[in-house]
Amino acid sequence: MGSNQQLTSELDTLINEIYSIRSEQINRAKDIIEQKKELAKEVGKQAVECTETEGYKYLQQIEENNVKYTSDFLEQLDGYKKALENGEDEKVKKALEETLKPNFESILTNLQAEGESITLAYVSKANQCRGLDH
Repeated sequence: MGSNQQLTSELDTLINEIYSIRSEQINRAKDIIEQKKELAKEVGKQAVECTETEGYKYLQQIEENNVKYTSDFLEQLDGYKKALENGEDEKVKKALEETLKPNFESILTNLQAEGESITLAYVSKANQCRGLDH
């Protein structure tokens, strides 16, 4: 049987990993926007403005994607932390083994796949802003 402290640590690890991946997604999006803005400078002010405008939309979509795929799971993890505080160690241990860990992998896979689709759409729009991909 896992101790209460160990179970709390496992839940915290899942929570921290989710926030870390969400942060990575945002930082990657910001880097891509900056790269595309630099390339747009070669074309002119209008291309830069277009790239920036599309970049804001892109960043918003990435943030919405992060919330869409992780908010329910984070609430669930928080609920299990409260269950631990109430001494429901066995319930939490069972949930970690049977649902939380498998669901965690699925959530991250979907989050990253959707994030990649959003990124590809932005790259295409940023290229259009520069007069490419017509």
